[in-house]
Amino acid sequence: NVAGSLRSLDLSYNSLEEIPFRALSPLKKLDWLNMH
Repeated sequence: NVAGSLRSLDLSYNSLEEIPFRALSPLKKLDWLNMH
């Protein structure tokens, strides 16, 4: 599945009003996250 293998995630230029911790917590292999 994607959650088990995703290593990078780019959420830049997004209009998030808060950090989605619950959605990010299953991403155990995530090495890089851009939220700028």
